[in-house]
Amino acid sequence: MDINCDIGESVPGYDIERDFEILSFVSSCNIACGFHAGDPVTIAAIIDFCKDKKIKIGAHPGFPDKENFGRKPMDFPQEELTDLLIYQIAALQGLAKTKDYPLHHVKPHGALYNMACTQEKEAQSIVNAILKTDPNLVLYAPGNSIMAKLAKAEKITVHYEVFADRNYTADLTLVPRSAPNALIQNPKQAFKHVKKMITHERVRCTDGISRRIQAKTCCVHGDHPKAIEILKALQPLVS
Repeated sequence: MDINCDIGESVPGYDIERDFEILSFVSSCNIACGFHAGDPVTIAAIIDFCKDKKIKIGAHPGFPDKENFGRKPMDFPQEELTDLLIYQIAALQGLAKTKDYPLHHVKPHGALYNMACTQEKEAQSIVNAILKTDPNLVLYAPGNSIMAKLAKAEKITVHYEVFADRNYTADLTLVPRSAPNALIQNPKQAFKHVKKMITHERVRCTDGISRRIQAKTCCVHGDHPKAIEILKALQPLVS
């Protein structure tokens, strides 16, 4: 199982040394591209660290909304959103190229990710951005999402993503962060949650019913207060 983490989200109070510690427990990461968070100096430092540790790097593009950390839905025309995504992916890819390290994947951030799971316009913008930037890039996306289906139709490789630190609703979308039961806080619970998704391809949803889910990569959010503890608990599952 590939373990990934959202990284490089340099907001006030950001500590890059914590990110480096987090990176010690993952096999791939999603680097903020500057729109919802992040900056060129932080991106460059993280690429250097990942190259040294042989950690796969991905672009983590989001809405241009640092005030809300990219977690507020925004409405853009499809072509404009595609351009916003191309800009972010290409910027990260360009920095990586100067360091002779390949960009491996794309994983949308926050509200954009959630919208692209269920809405065709946002999903198609992500697919188009990958096709126009580099169709060999992998897309990290939920297996039941519209963006995964559209990407596979265009022969883009999709790694089905699950979340170690989030609960799921009955339709296999993530419980909204505004809900009290959105986050999984206990590392032991997170381990059981992920192990069930890997070994049985099932996840227990908030209605108490276990449903089928596919997992190729598993995310732990870097800004989760117990991210490091959860990552340590997941180590027996890392391939």
